[in-house]
Amino acid sequence: ARGHVDDRGASGRGITLPQRPQQLSLLALRTPQRVAPEGELAERATVRRNAARDLLDRGAARLERQADLDPRLRNALQLEVAEMNLLLERPEVAEPIARSALELARSASPREPGAEAQALYLLSWTEDVRGHYPEAEKLARAALASAAPEIPPNDIRHAYFRTALGSPLQALDRAEEAAVEFAEAVRILRLAGDSRISLANSLQGLGIARLDLGDLAGAEAATREALQVLVDTFGEDDLHTAWVRNNLGRILERRGELTEAHGFYDSSLEMKRKLYGPEHPSVAVALHNLARLDAGMGNWEEAATINDEAYRIRYRALGADHPLTSQTLVNQGLYDAERLHLESGLKHLQQGADLSARRLGEASRQTTIARVYAGSVSLDLGRLGEASLFADAAVRQLAGPAPRDRVTAAMLLGRLALAEGRADEGLRFLERAVAEGSVLGEPLFRPAREAEFRLALEQVRSSGVRAPTPELLAAANAVRDRSPRMRLLVETGLDSLNPQ
Repeated sequence: ARGHVDDRGASGRGITLPQRPQQLSLLALRTPQRVAPEGELAERATVRRNAARDLLDRGAARLERQADLDPRLRNALQLEVAEMNLLLERPEVAEPIARSALELARSASPREPGAEAQALYLLSWTEDVRGHYPEAEKLARAALASAAPEIPPNDIRHAYFRTALGSPLQALDRAEEAAVEFAEAVRILRLAGDSRISLANSLQGLGIARLDLGDLAGAEAATREALQVLVDTFGEDDLHTAWVRNNLGRILERRGELTEAHGFYDSSLEMKRKLYGPEHPSVAVALHNLARLDAGMGNWEEAATINDEAYRIRYRALGADHPLTSQTLVNQGLYDAERLHLESGLKHLQQGADLSARRLGEASRQTTIARVYAGSVSLDLGRLGEASLFADAAVRQLAGPAPRDRVTAAMLLGRLALAEGRADEGLRFLERAVAEGSVLGEPLFRPAREAEFRLALEQVRSSGVRAPTPELLAAANAVRDRSPRMRLLVETGLDSLNPQ
């Protein structure tokens, strides 16, 4: 659901199996890798998935009954069964099988090179799907450590394990580390030359990591290359390209090219609905991004409606405490607040932050962002004491690697300082927020424009002139129509300079 193409089955990620055709009919189950062919409706795709699951379950039951099966072959087939269940979105079925394969690999004599690493990799994949990112990272690192003495360094399996490590690192907001893993995976896959889907998968991960690091040009280059690889392999309208189009939309959105971004999001959403049906988590990803884009364009009511649909899908499919579900709840709080539904906005922000903290930890980026925004809404409600409780989160976010996060953190700290009578300190924090926003290259990033207005307003107030300057009026015009909350901020701020 975080934008990666799941091609682990078709790309040859399993270990090489002994050539015993009479015992390997289970490998025919690799065919569900592409869930539905081009143009097939969601209902037919569901029938195909259900048929594949039934075949897989029957094959797994037969495997369990064959007590005299060679242990190496049993281990290899267990890995295949676990892998196929993950491709068919059944991590709860895959996990015990992968754990059994891990035990068998560790007890084997002699060892099958790479079998333990493969089992650890599948367990990492399972935890990543569930949103248990710290555990997924630990298992992916264990897979790499197990593979190091047994598999040549440029073996393609190292690329899969590094991609598996990059994914939870990305989710844990460690984009710089994730970029290293994805880049190394890309290097190995380029050398291999025969796993184009996996190459596209790793390129997508690299593109998202670069986007989070603020490298828009690098993000676009990696993502467009991934798209070209998939188009050359499957054609323009294949499901695999839907994820890449979604990611390209994110990059264009950051650059302020909203019409183009909307087109990529729309096409991604349409393809996913046709192939998965309306209730799939993949559909929620596209809805989530469309909601954020509409918010950036000032369509707050539409953004809230679309985001609510994404939340309901994620709640039902992933559970209330999944990080993606809590992320959507936090966004609902933001959309509420910008529409001046401050009480419900604060409630959703706090609920999302608490859920995120339980799964990802209090110091995680997702939790911290939610706390900082909750502090801002608390100030809007005039609750200084409550807002001050979020200062530690803002300090933590101000030291983070993402300029966007530093803008919102510095603005909250500036507002807190001004509200507590520390004018010079407040101005310094607002200046920091404006400086961080100026390097983003994102003209529609609302918090940066809000920081510019707040700074210009406080500079006028501190000068004693009590009349709007050209800089203040320009900042007011840049932010006034961004949301009802911004309009109220501008009108109240300008009125405060001339009470009469």
